[in-house]
Parts: sequence; structure tokens; C-alpha cells
Amino acid sequence: MRNQRRNPLPIAAQALALRSRHGGEVKMYRSTLKWEGHLCPTPLSETYRVQIVNPPHGPPEVRVLHPPLRRPDGADIPHMFDQDRLCLYYHYEYDVTRMLLADTVIPWASEWLLHYEIWLATGTWHGGGHGSQHGGGDSNNERQAGDVDTNLVVDIR
Repeated sequence: MRNQRRNPLPIAAQALALRSRHGGEVKMYRSTLKWEGHLCPTPLSETYRVQIVNPPHGPPEVRVLHPPLRRPDGADIPHMFDQDRLCLYYHYEYDVTRMLLADTVIPWASEWLLHYEIWLATGTWHGGGHGSQHGGGDSNNERQAGDVDTNLVVDIR
């Protein structure tokens, strides 16, 4: 959590980047930023209303507001915190001092939603991360701004 204690990028810079690149609604409350907008991972995907709340010195919290995420047979959805917030990256991967939400968290959330849809269809999580069958905690799986999982191939017939 070393990165979380340094000065984050200005909230206005985050807000401007989010609004100009992804549209949606941006609100600023004191030093906390809130973005709500729509993400659609693929042309065949559902469109999701997503919320990001970015406190001044903590990690951004990402939630899917609509439609509600489905849990087949009551199963826990992989890579979520308390079945409420998306788990998108390891804590050391997001640096509040140099990374824009618009370039990192938004694309990562869209990728997460793609993996969620594949999980719904197949029952297997292909999104990597801790404790998953694809991608453990080794350094080869660290993300950089704009990274997308290029190992995933989806055959839609």
C-alpha cells in the first residue's frame, strides 16, 4: 500500500479524463470522485451501468449497478470483494500518483465484465488473478496502464 500514501493525481485531472474519454456522469465530493457510466465489453455483450468511487488515498471501488450480476446456482462470482465490488488488479498494480482511471480501471472493468460473461457461459473463470486457474501471483502477470489479456481467445459461432 506504499503507493496509496503518496499524493494522488488531482481529482480534476481524473474527472476530466473520465468525462472526455468515457462520457457518463462525473461528480466530485470534496476529495472523492464518483463516475457512473456504461460499459459494453463486446458488440454481443450486455451493456452494464458501472460506478467507480475513488477516495483520495485509497483504491478505487468498482461496482456494477445494472443489470444485477447473476450468480448461477447461488455460486460466488469470481474475483469480487464481498460479492459487491469488482477485483480488478493486485493492490500494488494501481499507482494513484501516475495512473488515470480512464486508462486503467475502466478498461480493466470492461475486461472483467467480458470474463464474467464467459464464466456465465462456461463455468470457468479465464480472467487470471489470485487463486484462479489462469494467472497466479507471479510477476509475469502484472498489469500496466492499458494492458488487456491477449491470451484469451473467444470463438463465437
